[in-house]
Amino acid sequence: MNPLNYASLEASKRLVAAGIVLETEAVRERHRWPGGERWILVSRGIALNKTIPAPSMAEVWRELPVYCGVVKGVDESIAKIAFDPEPVPGPTLKELASIQRNTNPTDALIDLLIFTKGL
Repeated sequence: MNPLNYASLEASKRLVAAGIVLETEAVRERHRWPGGERWILVSRGIALNKTIPAPSMAEVWRELPVYCGVVKGVDESIAKIAFDPEPVPGPTLKELASIQRNTNPTDALIDLLIFTKGL
């Protein structure tokens, strides 16, 4: 399981905080030991401790409205979001500016999902 194909822990927490629950194949599981704590990406079926859903790009993409998409930024390291205003009126440029930039495309889709749900 390549962790780069899944949402970061921070984006997963934003999704949970927004009250959006997705059925995912992977979760971030909390492991504690005397020296501290660490969240590890594991398959949902083997998780034993506290978990946070860790959606893949495909799992988030299925939840987005038809008019949403992702484009690569000018510097090719930033995943941005894009709206096609033709099928359904999209947000204004000012509203788009409020969405943060991400280096992880799945995180960008999560921010877009939270934005489109109006949370």
